[in-house]
Amino acid sequence: MDGFTMSRIRSIHPGIWTDEAFMSLSAYGRLLLMGIWTEAFDDGVFEWKPLTLKARIFPVDMVDVNDLLAELVNQNLISRLESHPKRPGIIRNFQRYQRPKKPNSSGMLPDEWLDYVGAKAPPEAPDDDSSEPVPNRYGTSSEKPPQMEDGGWRMGSSLRSDQIEKETRERAEFSDWFHSWPSAASDDDDDAFRAWRELTDTERSEAKARSSAYVEAAKGGGRTAICSAGKYLRKRMWLRLAKVKPTATAPPKTPEERAAEKAAHIQSLIAHNKSW
Repeated sequence: MDGFTMSRIRSIHPGIWTDEAFMSLSAYGRLLLMGIWTEAFDDGVFEWKPLTLKARIFPVDMVDVNDLLAELVNQNLISRLESHPKRPGIIRNFQRYQRPKKPNSSGMLPDEWLDYVGAKAPPEAPDDDSSEPVPNRYGTSSEKPPQMEDGGWRMGSSLRSDQIEKETRERAEFSDWFHSWPSAASDDDDDAFRAWRELTDTERSEAKARSSAYVEAAKGGGRTAICSAGKYLRKRMWLRLAKVKPTATAPPKTPEERAAEKAAHIQSLIAHNKSW
C-alpha cells in the first residue's frame, strides 16, 4: 500500500444516526468517520496518515485530525494494527455495511481482526431491500453510478477538484520537509502548513534547500533549541543565516605561549622606558 488510492462511493446505513457511539462523537468526528469510509480499502483497512486525511477530507477546515482519530478510537469505531509495520487503521463493522461489486483488498488484514471489521457477520440489508450493492469505485464499468450522472450528490465542481488536488500535492510536499525539521514534538503542523501556503514557490524551494544550513548554523552558535517550523517559514529565517553564523572560539593557550607573551610584554615596556 504505497499511497492513497482513489476515493470510493460508500453507502450509509440509516441506523448509524442513532448508534450510541456515533452520537457520542463531535460533529467533525462523525465527518471524519464517514470520510475514512471513502478512503478505506474494501476490507476496511485505511492508511493512518493524519496529514493526508486532513487534505483529503477537510481541505478547507482547520481541524486536528490526530485528535479526531483519537476520538474515534475511544469510541471503538476504529482501531490500529500495531503489529503491522505500516500500522494501518481498521474500521469496525465496515464489511457488514459496505458491499462493493468488485471488492479489492489491502492485503494487510490479519485473520484475528476479521470479526472486528464484520467480515464474518451477515451483510446488513438496506431498509427497502431494493438497492443494489454500491459500486466499488467510479470507472470500474462502462456505466457511471446514477448519483454521478443524474444530478444528486456531485463530488464537487472541477474547480473544487483542482483545489483539493492542489492542496493534497502541497500537503505531501510540506509533509516531507516538516518531518525533517528538528523542533519539539509539540510543533504544530497545521500552523506550519498555513505558513507554508503563504510562501511563493521560490520561497518554498529556498526554505527547503537552506533549512539544514540554518539548523547547523544555529546549533553551532550555541543554541540549545531550534525555532518551530512555523516560525522558520513565517519569518523567513533562512534569510538570516549571516546572523546565526557560529562564533569562532580560539583554543586555550598553552603555558609556554602565555610565558612567551608575558616576556614579550616586559621587553616592550623596557624598550618604551629607554626611549624616554
